[in-house]
Amino acid sequence: MSNQDDLDWIDRIENPIMGKVKTRWPDWRCTQEFTPDTRPVRKTEKLRGQKVEPLAYYGHHTPFTTKTDGNQWVIKTSNKVIAYRAYALIALFITMIWFSLYLFALYHGEKDSLGMLYLSLICFIPALYWIIQARRHGEDKWVVFDRRTGNVCFWDKEGKRSLTVPFEQVNCYWTPVFRRGLSHNFYFMPMVNLPNERHRWWQVYMGFPSDYAQAQYYWSVITAFMDNSKPLPMVAGLYHHLIWMERNGYTLDDITHGGKSATEEELYEIFEEVEAKIEVEKKKADGLMEDAENFSASALIDFYKNTPGYAKEGVLTTISIFILHGISSLKRSSLMRGLGFMESLTMEVYCREMCKLIQFFGPLVNADMAAKGKTKEEEGEEGQFLVDLNALDDIYYEGMDADIETMLASYKRMMFEVEHFNADSIIELYQNTPSFIANILERRIISQVELRVRYMVESGDMMFGFEEWITREVYCEELKKLLQFFGRINNVQVERNRVKDPSRYMDLHALDDLDAIPVRSF
Repeated sequence: MSNQDDLDWIDRIENPIMGKVKTRWPDWRCTQEFTPDTRPVRKTEKLRGQKVEPLAYYGHHTPFTTKTDGNQWVIKTSNKVIAYRAYALIALFITMIWFSLYLFALYHGEKDSLGMLYLSLICFIPALYWIIQARRHGEDKWVVFDRRTGNVCFWDKEGKRSLTVPFEQVNCYWTPVFRRGLSHNFYFMPMVNLPNERHRWWQVYMGFPSDYAQAQYYWSVITAFMDNSKPLPMVAGLYHHLIWMERNGYTLDDITHGGKSATEEELYEIFEEVEAKIEVEKKKADGLMEDAENFSASALIDFYKNTPGYAKEGVLTTISIFILHGISSLKRSSLMRGLGFMESLTMEVYCREMCKLIQFFGPLVNADMAAKGKTKEEEGEEGQFLVDLNALDDIYYEGMDADIETMLASYKRMMFEVEHFNADSIIELYQNTPSFIANILERRIISQVELRVRYMVESGDMMFGFEEWITREVYCEELKKLLQFFGRINNVQVERNRVKDPSRYMDLHALDDLDAIPVRSF
């Protein structure tokens, strides 16, 4: 039996006794004018909840209720009718137990059975009270946000105790409570209230924020909805709902008093259309990231800020993959992400732009992962992982390009100028260079050593120009040192990267037997 079947079974018992739960929707005109006679709330410092602050940019969120036409948004709050019905049902159950025991005792001729009858009557009195309350009351407490007026109405008891205030005077709170495990509550509270009450600490049924960050997302959506100087927040769920409303020409009355709701087929069709739009936005982001000649972190950040809300999560995922691959390439190999970047940008410019992307998108990705309950890199989904905000701190610095040029100039002098060719000096240069720049040097040295060893083995000759300055034996001894040192580094990396191509390994003994290497004669 499903949860819905369970609820239907309970309703079939409750409704004949207490009637159906009445839904008394608010008067939509309640947000037009402020409530005149109010005073500041008292003892707010004793509230259990944590005040929620909206986020400037938000992405992932779980579903929430969307009773809105794009102008007004009505949100259900906690009321006593459900409690009345539960209390009445429990009291009736206890009454039936005592009355059944009375009948059983009466049937068997027990003389002291009147006590059970009195107990059943005592239990029936509160049951009757709660039945009356359940039939009188209904779902009659709502919070109505009006985007046009900027006001919020806390609707209560058919408007008799309603309170309308500016949105700026409404706070949001989140608090965890223990109820069959860890449950979480979401509250709205105005900063003023009616003279004869302490505060309106109203629990609302907007969604199920599992943590504070999730509550921030909800409140951010409401805050963006109430800002009529900007377009409506096009977040998933809200955007789909508004498309459905527009297509069918429905009003707020239709989805409240009229009970209209979208079918699964309608929502699926809208979902497919929105997914196609999201793919378009993701391709635009890819275009900005692949354009090496015009690569700009600021342009990518501006693009994300102006991306429709429904596409923000998809675009964020796409950008996060780019960032993480870029970080990995820099830290492991000191390489830019792709040949196009190497040809168009200097290392310093590339690292500076990547740092900007990390600092802006890193917190967004990490907050998104936290909202999904992801705390470790391997737990990420859809290619999105936690971002180390300090990933490039030990790599990027101003003046990097100058240091790289200085190092490469020293390397070229020692490797290609015969009078300066010295293996020990080249190894010392490598060992005393910062690791990131040393990786750049390492690739060039390894490729040059590999080239010279192959040339020596195949032809028996030194590289052009060396034979006039040094002997073949001296040249080979220096080349051996480089082969032993950098060959081991190369082979360790090949092993670490699990490369299956044997040709990627360097033969450390290629020059061991100089006599076996033929000398080309002219």
